[in-house]
Formats: sequence, C-alpha cells, structure tokens
Amino acid sequence: MEPIGLSCQVCLRKHPKVSAFKKHVQTIEHRKKMEELFSNDQLSGHGFFPNIVFINPNVKYDNKIQSIGLCLLTLVYSSATRTYFYLCHVCEEKRPSENILHHLSSHDHCSNYISYIVPNLLSFSWMPSSDVRVFLRPEITKEVKETRNTLQVLDLPADLMKTIDKGTYSEVMHTLIENDKLLKLLEVVKPKRTMIQEYQRDGNRKHPLLGMQHIVECICAGAYEKRYYLCTLCKLTMGIRAIIRHVLSFDHIFSYFKAWHPSTLMAKEGYRYCKAFTCTMLNFAKQTEEIHGAANTDMKQVNLEPAEFTSVNFKSYSEALKKLESITKGREGGSLVATIHPGKKLTFWTKHASVTASVPASVPIKGPVRQPVVQPVMQPVMQPVMQPVMQPVKQPVKQPVKQPVKQPVKQPVKQPVMQPVMQPVMQTVKETVKQPVMQRSRSQSSSQSSSQSCSQSCSQSSSHSSSQ
Repeated sequence: MEPIGLSCQVCLRKHPKVSAFKKHVQTIEHRKKMEELFSNDQLSGHGFFPNIVFINPNVKYDNKIQSIGLCLLTLVYSSATRTYFYLCHVCEEKRPSENILHHLSSHDHCSNYISYIVPNLLSFSWMPSSDVRVFLRPEITKEVKETRNTLQVLDLPADLMKTIDKGTYSEVMHTLIENDKLLKLLEVVKPKRTMIQEYQRDGNRKHPLLGMQHIVECICAGAYEKRYYLCTLCKLTMGIRAIIRHVLSFDHIFSYFKAWHPSTLMAKEGYRYCKAFTCTMLNFAKQTEEIHGAANTDMKQVNLEPAEFTSVNFKSYSEALKKLESITKGREGGSLVATIHPGKKLTFWTKHASVTASVPASVPIKGPVRQPVVQPVMQPVMQPVMQPVMQPVKQPVKQPVKQPVKQPVKQPVKQPVMQPVMQPVMQTVKETVKQPVMQRSRSQSSSQSSSQSCSQSCSQSSSHSSSQ
C-alpha cells in the first residue's frame, strides 16, 4: 500500500504523515500565510483536525482503487467551526466525509479521473454497464504508485467556512476564486485538465472523435473553467468533466451511426461490451472518418458574458438551445444544429482491406472498396510462386530418368529374343507350306478323275435321251 501524504494549499508544503501536518498548521509560518491570504477574516486558534477516513488504519478497503485522484481532491476544514467536507475537482462535486470512500471507488469517479488526466486510457464506445476499473486496473495501479497520492488540505477561517458550508460545488468554488491569491494557489497544485480541443489536436490520440460538428461549447468570459456543452445529436447538456467521456460513449456513437449511416448497427439492446464489440465500433469509425474527412471535426463555440451565461438553463436541453440560438441570432456561424446528410450502410472491413484500401470522400463503401484489394493480392502472389517451383522440378527429373532406362533395356532385349525365335518360326512355316502344296496336288488329281467320270456319265445320259 502506497503511503498517502498531505499537502497544505495555503503554504504549498507536503507532509508524509498526519502528525507532521498537525504540527505544521500550528507554526508561525503557517499563521502568517493565513493572515496574508485572508486579511479580511478573523483567524482563530488551531487544535481541531478532521479524521481522514482513508488514512485511518482501522478502515479496510482497496487502496489502489479508492485512493485514485487524491491530487484532485481537497479537504476543506475549519478548526474554529469543527466542520469539514471534500471537494472533488474531477467530478465537480461536494462530498461529506461519510460517503467519500464510496465516491472514490465509484465507476463515474474513476472514469472521470482518467478522462481528466489521460483520455487515451478510456475505452472506446464504452457502456454504462461496463466497469471501467476492470479494464484500467494496471493503469490505475501505476497511477497511484507514481505520483498522485497526495491529498490537498485547505484551512479556512470560521466566517468563510460558514458562508460556503451549505453551498454546492460550483457555489463553493465561485466564492473561493473571488480571492485572487487563493485562486493562484489552487491553480498551482491542481493538475491541468485535458480539454476536448487539446485531445482532438493531440497527435498521439488513439480514439476517433465522431460527430464533433454536433457539439456546442458555451464559454463564460473570464470564468475559471466555467464551460458547458450541448450535444445536438443526443439532445443532452453536460459539464466540462463529461464531454470527452460522452463523445467516446456508445450512446453517442450509436446516435451518430443512426443519423449518418442508417441500418449500420443493430438495436442498441443487441450489443454487449467486449473486445470484439470495441473492434467493430472502431472499424466503422475509421470508415466514416475516411468518408467524411474534416467535416466531422468542427465543434461550434459560443462565447457568453457572465450575465448571458447565467441566464441559460443548462439543466434543460431544449431551453438551453432555445436561449443560445436567441443570443447568437445574427452572429456568424449560422444555426447551432448541424445538418445531417445520411450515407450508405457500412459493412465490416477485413483486416487486410482496412490496411490497404483507401476510400475517397465521395465513394461509397460497397463495390469500389474491394476491387483494388483483389488485384494487388493475386498478381504478386501467383507469379513469383509458380516460376521458382516449376523450373527446378522439371530439369533435374527428366534427364536422369530417360538415359538409364532406354539404353540398357533395348539392346539386350532385341538380340537374344529375335534370333532364337525367328529360326523355329521359319521352319514351321516351310513345313506348313509344303504340306498344303502336296495336299493341293492330290486334290487336283482327285478332282481331275472326278471330272472325267462326271463327263462320262453325262455323255451316257445324253445318248440315252436321244435314243428315246
């Protein structure tokens, strides 16, 4: 377990233990700093210090998760009134001591903290049902071990504490930053928030940002990070802490594809968060980025005076949009609601196609995408493979097989076979020839005798007939 330190926001000094911090607030140095910072307030003696629940050794909890974001948590207390509370600058919430552990271990706080510090660690197309701590546990552990395990502590006079004790986070911060000296001290120790504009221009950004033309940023002039956002695609309003998370959420991505590429996705209830689901959403996101190009990157901004900013009811999307359009009427930039031009249904690209194929902005996904993929694959594969295989096989096989077989077989077979066979054949032929000749002579003589006898008989028969 990493030790939790305490940092005095008045003196900007860190202390490794609670006992060391208690000694510090009783020193003359600390008292002088308090007098310079709160010159108009009456200071009281010191003695009370609140019980910090996640430093209490009797409390059992998972410190690696529940202590995340301590550098963005301020313990505000007053020894005179014996009251205290916590300000979570990540979630922009004011929390009492009894539920601070629950807040620090919540899904929202964890994901808000990652969005605040390193948005790349967020999961693309995340769902509310998915616990971000499961996917980010190694990164959370590293974050806790490296730097950010120091709790900020702010000691306030009694009168100022009574003023802000019942207020909300925004009311408390508004009162505190009215003191310019205190505002500078708060900015020194507070880590810088990653703004959506900075993340959009970041060359190391891992996640696509879809539908940025549907985001309206409302900036209050001169205010300390006082901004609000409208998503005209999802018809929602949100604070500065939630804008990056919203653009990366499945709710926003689903609304984007439903508007710009209908029928690409199934019903929202048919999806469950997993690695394959994230891969599919990234695949579609890369395609639409190539199709629409820079048209998806222009976020609208509305600069408001403090009076105008407070007149907008950001708790209601319809009321906020109506008020903003009335304020910006006649200004350059046109309507705050972006025009949607629905495109064709997207289909999942294979790994090879997503790497090699390039889709022009005006070309649909189906058809032209797969033609340039087939040709470059078949030509380089078939030609170099067939030639080296066929040539070395034919040459060594033909020559050694034909020569040894033909020469030794023909000569020994012809000579011994023909001589002994021909002689007996001739003799038998002669014998067979002589025999039929002799038989023919005998047959001729017999035929002659028979003919003579026949002629005689015929003559006798004729003479007999004539006599009659």
